[in-house]
Amino acid sequence: MNDALGIPESTATGDALNQRALGSAEGFELFVRRRLTQKIGGYLSYTLSRSTRAVGGYSFPSAFDRSHVGSTALAYDLGRGWRAGARFVFYTGIPKTPPSPGLITPPPAEHPERDPAFYRLDVRLEKRWQLGERTWISFVAEVLNTTLEKETFGNNEIGPVTIPSVGVEAGF
Repeated sequence: MNDALGIPESTATGDALNQRALGSAEGFELFVRRRLTQKIGGYLSYTLSRSTRAVGGYSFPSAFDRSHVGSTALAYDLGRGWRAGARFVFYTGIPKTPPSPGLITPPPAEHPERDPAFYRLDVRLEKRWQLGERTWISFVAEVLNTTLEKETFGNNEIGPVTIPSVGVEAGF
């Protein structure tokens, strides 16, 4: 495989795009759900995983390895066509790569320091009107990242990226 972003300078010889890496990924995922059409519905998802690379005799976590990823959502039917919901997302940070402006860096660590973990809370409110047996239209208001959390990616802090949204959905 080619891993130009994940190969540290210390192990790359020549053009990093031409370097070949061995890679593996393994993990476990748990997913439990209750239908959102119920009075109260939602899901719980958790993934435990490891992605590794091996280049130049060194084995280390992939540049995009996240050991823990979790999310949960809950929706509640308030009655009279109103529904409220929330979603919580969490994941651990990616491995930090030491800065190396033109310098040879030490071999990558098997358990490197990582960027901080990230979490966010999204909320949603919906009003649905039934137009026929299988036809409906809804007004939806939602906000992604209501907690205004910032994310760190590759030693750079991003955000907060918060997205309010108002829209119309329909089904037939």
